[in-house]
Amino acid sequence: MVTHLEQAWLQLDLSPHLLFNTLATIRNLIHEDPLAAQKAISILSSLTKFYVRNRKKAAVLFNDELKQVRRLIDLYTIRWGKAVQLDIHMPHHYQQLRVMPMLLVLLVENIIKYGCVTNARHYPSLRISHHADRIDIFTENVIRDDQPPEEDGLGIALANIRDRLATQYPNKHGFETKQVGNRFYLHAFYVAS
Repeated sequence: MVTHLEQAWLQLDLSPHLLFNTLATIRNLIHEDPLAAQKAISILSSLTKFYVRNRKKAAVLFNDELKQVRRLIDLYTIRWGKAVQLDIHMPHHYQQLRVMPMLLVLLVENIIKYGCVTNARHYPSLRISHHADRIDIFTENVIRDDQPPEEDGLGIALANIRDRLATQYPNKHGFETKQVGNRFYLHAFYVAS
């Protein structure tokens, strides 16, 4: 079962470290906190099922993608034993908008991996804006002190997101990142026409 799950996870472009670390956490929780282990298995299963079902679709509803973001946050909360926080700002009509499967999950997974997400003074943010056919996505987070800089300035997940946007929305997308001191900013947009 684990081999099949690993193959599906890797095909989805989700970070392999998330899968392996979650499985290790579940292994430890089985004896320490069986209910938390069951919840982590359920969340991991739900995330995987959602993306196996939707990975070939061009877009899914923002609302469905946000449910997966919340599952990811719950999974990290179980892993770390403390609440993971993310300020999410969406347009009031976001339920009608569509987004590439995994786009928000990968962005949030990257924030959690590299950012301060458990300190009230440094909560990261995810902000979506929408005008006509254009959707803008902004993230901001404080970089944890224990994170080495990426060689090319982008991690694998962010490079994959940039490449997926370019493939799906040629000449109708943008992707930029910048670091100012210990703060990391990302702005991505696409025009869904």
